[in-house]
Amino acid sequence: MAKLTINESAGGGYTHKYAFDYVDLQRSGFLSASSTKAVGTFAPGDIIDLATLYVVTAATGNTDATLGFGTSTSTPIELLSSTAALGNTAAGVPIYNTGSEFVTNAKMSVVNATTASKTLHFQVAGTISAQTAGSWILAWRQMSPPRV
Repeated sequence: MAKLTINESAGGGYTHKYAFDYVDLQRSGFLSASSTKAVGTFAPGDIIDLATLYVVTAATGNTDATLGFGTSTSTPIELLSSTAALGNTAAGVPIYNTGSEFVTNAKMSVVNATTASKTLHFQVAGTISAQTAGSWILAWRQMSPPRV
């Protein structure tokens, strides 16, 4: 009898997550010089069909901080492009699939249709030095094709 794969038996949950808070964002070296943080790998043939930023604790001290998430090294917004998500979103509010691949290109999922792995990054913009509270979880569901 055939067995369910992990992706089939997961029932729709997230496969990857990255938690961070305002102290992380302000810590020297946490973000690169371009205000990005590498958080995962997107292998050839992999599929991402859900990308979410969950606000655990609302930020205080500023309202202009934004987060983008995707594969671009300069402006990663393919999976999430959130206006003021890090500074102006209430706790408990998820922001999901707002990136250009989902919205502009009207896709239900994003596939790495290349032969090279891509790095998944998030990028923060805005006045993070003024934040005095805030914590978030970046989560996504990534599936891999069968490998030989």
